[in-house]
Amino acid sequence: MADRGRCGDGATGSVADGSGSVAVAQGTRSGRSLARNYAGWSVFERADITVIGAGAAGLFAAIWAGRRAQEMGGAAGRELCVVAVDGARTLGAKILVAGGGRCNVTHYEVDESAYAGSSRNAIKKVLRAFGVERTVEFFGEQHVELKREETGKLFPVTDSARTVLDALLRAGRAAGVEVRHPWRVESVVREGEGFVVHPSD
Repeated sequence: MADRGRCGDGATGSVADGSGSVAVAQGTRSGRSLARNYAGWSVFERADITVIGAGAAGLFAAIWAGRRAQEMGGAAGRELCVVAVDGARTLGAKILVAGGGRCNVTHYEVDESAYAGSSRNAIKKVLRAFGVERTVEFFGEQHVELKREETGKLFPVTDSARTVLDALLRAGRAAGVEVRHPWRVESVVREGEGFVVHPSD
């Protein structure tokens, strides 16, 4: 997404899994990064935040991490580095096939009863933090207009999932996020106050 110059001198820091689980370590400049060739990248370099998985959830997480990093950069005295890695050869492949290739972004009415895997109170808290109106607003900021169909699902007016993917990538670039793909993670190892992210062969 962004040019690679920002991610050479930073710290190894947070690691986020695009599925929703997050492991955080305080980044330090002594953090060590991976140093070997993989998929055309000479090194993983150093990152303050690494998001593993650059699908819809991962890209969204990286965007907001990048925006926060931009806010914090001045206080840190340097630009903070946010990287998203994904093992897929086609970035956003699942986004492109969602909703029959049109990508239903969300539903007009969303509540905790539609989800499983956590307590209803926890799900309600997440939905309150970023509801339907905020989702529509976010895509509007990326010049993507959404329409509501009879089912209540919201689709881009272009009826093209590519519109949604391009919007996420555009927002990521604006937030300074760098994407590495195909870059499949084999392991994440705690080292000192950071992590080393190892790719699979």
